[in-house]
Amino acid sequence: MQTWGILFFVIFFLRPTRTIRFISVIDDSNFDQVSRNLEDAIENVNQTILDGKIELHIIRTKKEETYNTVKEICSIVSKGVTAILDFSNRMGTVNLQALANDSGIAHISSVPSIYEPTASLNTTLNIRPLEFHYINIIRTIVDIENLTNVGVIYDSSFDLNKIPKTLLRNLPCQHLYLKLKTSEADMINQLETLKKADLDHLFVAASSKMAAKFLKIGEKMGMMSFKYHWYVMSMNVPPCKDCPLKDTIVQISPVIDESSQSSYSVYKSSYDTSPIVDVSRAYIFDMIHLIASSIGDLISQGKFGNEIQYNDCLLDSSTDKTGYEKATLLLDTIFKKTRSGVTGLLKGIQPGVLEQDSSLRLTRSKEIGSWSKKTGLIRLNGSISENYMQKIYRVVTVTEPPFVFNSSKLPSGISEYYYDEVSGQYYYGYCIELLNKIKDKLKFKYILYQSPDGLYGSMNSTRHWNGMIKELIEDRADIMIGAVSVMAERENVVDFTVPFYDLVGITILMKKPKFEYTVFRFLNVLERAVWGCIFSAFVIVSVLLCVFDKYSPYSYQNNKESWDGQGDEPRVFTLKEGLWFCMTSLTPQGGGEAPRALSGRLVAATWWMFGFIMIATYTANLAAFLTVSRLDEPISSLDDLAKQFKVKYAPQSATATQTYFERMADIEEKFYSIWKSMSLNDSLDQFERAKLAVWDYPVSDKFTNMWAAMKESGFPLSLEEAKNRIKNPPSGQEFAFIGDATQNKYAANIDCALWEVGEEFSRKPYALAVQEGSTLKNQLSSVVLQLLNQRVLEDLKSRWWDFGKVKCEKIEDESDGISIKNIGGVFLVIFIGIGLGLLTLAFEYYWYKLRPAWNDKREDKGNSSTTITTQANSNAHSNGGFMN
Repeated sequence: MQTWGILFFVIFFLRPTRTIRFISVIDDSNFDQVSRNLEDAIENVNQTILDGKIELHIIRTKKEETYNTVKEICSIVSKGVTAILDFSNRMGTVNLQALANDSGIAHISSVPSIYEPTASLNTTLNIRPLEFHYINIIRTIVDIENLTNVGVIYDSSFDLNKIPKTLLRNLPCQHLYLKLKTSEADMINQLETLKKADLDHLFVAASSKMAAKFLKIGEKMGMMSFKYHWYVMSMNVPPCKDCPLKDTIVQISPVIDESSQSSYSVYKSSYDTSPIVDVSRAYIFDMIHLIASSIGDLISQGKFGNEIQYNDCLLDSSTDKTGYEKATLLLDTIFKKTRSGVTGLLKGIQPGVLEQDSSLRLTRSKEIGSWSKKTGLIRLNGSISENYMQKIYRVVTVTEPPFVFNSSKLPSGISEYYYDEVSGQYYYGYCIELLNKIKDKLKFKYILYQSPDGLYGSMNSTRHWNGMIKELIEDRADIMIGAVSVMAERENVVDFTVPFYDLVGITILMKKPKFEYTVFRFLNVLERAVWGCIFSAFVIVSVLLCVFDKYSPYSYQNNKESWDGQGDEPRVFTLKEGLWFCMTSLTPQGGGEAPRALSGRLVAATWWMFGFIMIATYTANLAAFLTVSRLDEPISSLDDLAKQFKVKYAPQSATATQTYFERMADIEEKFYSIWKSMSLNDSLDQFERAKLAVWDYPVSDKFTNMWAAMKESGFPLSLEEAKNRIKNPPSGQEFAFIGDATQNKYAANIDCALWEVGEEFSRKPYALAVQEGSTLKNQLSSVVLQLLNQRVLEDLKSRWWDFGKVKCEKIEDESDGISIKNIGGVFLVIFIGIGLGLLTLAFEYYWYKLRPAWNDKREDKGNSSTTITTQANSNAHSNGGFMN
């Protein structure tokens, strides 16, 4: 009994382990990914199903190296092989089928083929790859959505060199296949190719990483607008985690079967713990597990024999019957067996072909549809592409306050704005608020970006456009918004909506003139030296009057006895009276009584003559001074600017204003050439020549001269540069900027150093612009009309024109009278005089009334005290020297 136990132990426990040898042939294009996934799957089944029995030999192959691949296979076949796992290419799989059939080796192919396995090749089993299954959704979408132009961009994970390029055959659809390049420069070229081909519907079948990179470059190139419809399909779940604008892209991803019967839980726990499910990796996992479990069934049934060994399979083409039977038995077992895989049920669908019953989910911001081979495309919200077209527009603008502001920090009180996540800039203003109101009514989203060159758009001499107009023409933008003037030449290439703003013309922006205001302007009429001389003369004459009156024998103070007492007493010219006489002599009131002595009268007469001349001179100079300062009239119109040479002027470079002056100058030149040609025409008779002789020079050269002056001055490249030149002219010569009235008006509103002058000319309205022929024109126009009727645009105008406005001093008008700022010193003299009078009154009241009264009281009090003391002393003496 013990002997039988030892024998059983030897047979069942010490028997040599069976080796199951697989050869895997993998194409060079995706060798790294497939080989890694295959090795991991073999390792997993060796640990869980076959107890380390599978030995894997991997061969790397290329399309042009088929013979070398077969030769390498034969070197391994001589050791005995159970099956060939084929992940090669369409050319290689045909040779491997023939080799396996001749050698009696099971050939399990994952290469899609246009030829289905036949009865003569019954050693081949084709397990269709998921990408072959999934790629058919493109045909379904194109067919159901009636798409007429399609671009298919793919990488090695959806290599259409393996998957036949027949999926769009027999469909009335223009299509283009592009294999996705890896470098950014190549991707840019591919996107340019798609734009030139005018393809609207673009399917990207690639890995998540490559798809995200491709779409980010497409976003930078302006291809994420409503014109282009993007569909991204990947073998990952989620399909494109890092793709831009995920809410607008149709993402197509496999549906993961997470039911209890599925192998998903085993896959996640023992094979791949990554949060992103790689479906191609899961497919190999399910494929190897199906093969391994089938081999396990045959081993348990005792039907799995040893590998067939060949000395040289290249020379020996006779199939061993045992090997052939073993191969067909294995393949038949695999075909009949099913596996509930990660993405669906893997089962046989026809002789020699297995396929995974997998389905796809279509999502944008939410699920919008599903697809499977059985049900086809199921749309949850109507047309897939139509919904997308209404989602997002790309809007181009130019920063110009108050229509469009941009800053890194949002000012307080601003509720309507757009935030650019890429640049970190906030956009707000009249046009941004208008755009948001239109967006709310039409139910769309938008991406806002600035024109690369910062210009609105004008056509140069080579008939090429720049600025925002160029962005619309070249399909990089769908809507243009800002202070955009409606012009005839622009209407030839883009479509404008109804105007949203009044007619706006061209005005002049200049440095505000500075007026020097001083309340003592009446003193500035004469220089300080003159005032000093006048004051000196005043003092000297006053002293002389006093001296002459004192020493002259004919003066009153030396002949007081001559006054008979009748009338006022004659004047005695003390120093005080001399000063008063000289001062009052300069006034219309006059100096009063003159000195009686002849010498004094001569001095007084001299002073009168001096005063008359000085007063007349002062009055004339004061009038001239106040008048001349108002005669220098500032520039107030374009004609004033054109006639002078003191101030340089120019519009901004490459703008509509520059184009206006250039063309006006050209028109004048053409008219002059026509007139000159007519007047110098020798064929004219005398009568016709007499008609022309009426005009000496029939065409004005105003704009010709202005254009020459502008070119000499130089055109500023931006509004900021223009404002700097106005406030700080580099050459010291004044500068005037010619531009849109709104531009100049707002600049003057926020900067008191600037002012807008001139009447508006060449007036045009502002409107939104769209691509020529765009259906957006009518939609936008309808909303703008609604907002106009509701007076919403008037509210926007009043609010945004006051934004940032500063209060500036009023500019003095030449028609106004002299301001208090210039003549106020005269009133100040009155107040000073009144103040001095009050002080003098207070001093006189104190000196001549209060002080004597106080002195009298003190004297009375002293006298009363002396009287009492005297009486007391007399009483004491009468009482013997004792006080009572």
